Amino acid sequence: TGVGQQKSITLADGSVATLSTDTVLRVTEWGQRRGLTLDRGEAFFQVAKNPQRPFVVTAQGRTVTALGTAFNVRIDPGAWSVSLLEGKIRVADPVAHNSVDLLPGSRLEQRSGATWAVAAADVSALTSWRQGSLTFDNQPLAEIVGELNRYSERKIRIASPRVAATPMSGRFKTGDVGGFVDALSAYGAAKVKTGEDGEIVLVSP
Repeated sequence: TGVGQQKSITLADGSVATLSTDTVLRVTEWGQRRGLTLDRGEAFFQVAKNPQRPFVVTAQGRTVTALGTAFNVRIDPGAWSVSLLEGKIRVADPVAHNSVDLLPGSRLEQRSGATWAVAAADVSALTSWRQGSLTFDNQPLAEIVGELNRYSERKIRIASPRVAATPMSGRFKTGDVGGFVDALSAYGAAKVKTGEDGEIVLVSP
């Protein structure tokens, strides 16, 4: 998919893969094992039950194995994560010979070189991009802007550390940077300027 695009693909077994913005997903094996590889981006999988044919997604050299479930895999610069909406999955690192089973409502994340971290998460909010929106709960603007920039060719840049650290909650449409900036202005959280090449620059109010 391109930046800002979303696409759902129904696989031969009835499983559905929904690709988020700027994502590359490949079918690498389709026999006794249903194998796919996520090269870049983020994808949500609704897996058709078939105990005889495990459904395996590989990302960053790690594998996520499911029989019948719904889960999300995401690759970021220097990090990757898996979130489980329903069912049960096993995440494994074949090189390090370690694995962990995730239960619904949990998220596993690993940042470059660090150990795996598993925590409870609002998986519905994390996967709200499937409905064309992004949900944030008291998160710093720097984090929110980073997420919104994934879905838009027109980028937002924060020029003030104070603005970057400002917490904010809300639900915003993917790719609608204009609506987000209007909300910021109305809220008084930042002033908006236009930089080079149409870039949106946020400065202190």
